[in-house]
Amino acid sequence: MTISNKRLKDMIAQEAAKMIAEKGIEQFGQAKFKAADNLNVMNNGCLPSNSDIEKKLIEYYQLFQTDVHLDHILSLRKIALDIMHIFDNYLIYLVGPVANGTANVSSAINFHIASEDESEIIQTLTKNDLTHKPYDRKIKFNEKTIKQINGIKSIYKNKDIELTIFNHKEIRHAPLSKIDNKPMKRIKIKLLQEMINPV
Repeated sequence: MTISNKRLKDMIAQEAAKMIAEKGIEQFGQAKFKAADNLNVMNNGCLPSNSDIEKKLIEYYQLFQTDVHLDHILSLRKIALDIMHIFDNYLIYLVGPVANGTANVSSAINFHIASEDESEIIQTLTKNDLTHKPYDRKIKFNEKTIKQINGIKSIYKNKDIELTIFNHKEIRHAPLSKIDNKPMKRIKIKLLQEMINPV
């Protein structure tokens, strides 16, 4: 019996989602290739999109880990709120898996923060007895513009924190998500407080 490409993509997306949720794999690309290998499907035409995997990941959490996952996301969002209070003098957004509600046990808590001077971010971390380590990543602003943006990694309450630093012009528009190529979901502190403590 021949399985259609659509069904194969669905199976790979489901397997990839399970691996992300259970094994803490962070990269969707890595998960889909491992899933295809596990299923003995190596035809690139059968690989699902990152968006397909994210949908299956949400379904997986709803089906198998509802209460545990919701508690996990809530605890990460509370930690995120602490960080946003530390940087309350800055324009700062929560982004990534914690904002989207898809974070697993290995997920870092990601932020976009506006500053013209990286040393100011480091000083604020140091003042709060938090470690700092530089990193950079490619950020896609639109179909034509991809820039290398600097950031600072830290650890707070045993969770990895990533602050990607934009200048005040760059942060005006949300970069495109690697998942669906649409503007990233960004959450300000007020909305995060409402999500944690709904009225």
